[in-house]
Amino acid sequence: MVPVEPIFARNKELLDSLSTLLDNERDALAKLSSEAILEIAAQKRAILDELDALNTKRHSLLIKFGIINQKQPEEGQFKEWLHTQHKDVKLIELVSLCEKLLETCKEKNHTNEQILNIAQKRNKSFLEILKGSDKKSRIYTAKGSTRPINSKHTIGKA
Repeated sequence: MVPVEPIFARNKELLDSLSTLLDNERDALAKLSSEAILEIAAQKRAILDELDALNTKRHSLLIKFGIINQKQPEEGQFKEWLHTQHKDVKLIELVSLCEKLLETCKEKNHTNEQILNIAQKRNKSFLEILKGSDKKSRIYTAKGSTRPINSKHTIGKA
């Protein structure tokens, strides 16, 4: 038996925490609380670092026990092995639960990303209003958004 069950149990705990943090981050973004956003970002970084360390540990265990071929690792080798472990229902359920939690976290993170992008665009617009930028004097950036023309670099000032 490969001792990966404790790793997946810890992954589940961390993914639960990450999901809660992402909910808190969405609330902090809605309240525009920069202190809370920075604190949550630090907590997310710690969780992601631990998840990465657990993934490395899991990967080395799977190589050690010959489940993953170190010289020619292929996508799905662990899944193929897991499907042969009919007796270890708890591990199969843990892996399935971790995958579902990961998908939930990805969706929440994507939602937060969209909220953050909207907030950044709004802040950019407010800054342009404060600077007195004219909406007619705008150019497109490489990413497809627009920005005001810097008066120092216009042809009229040359």
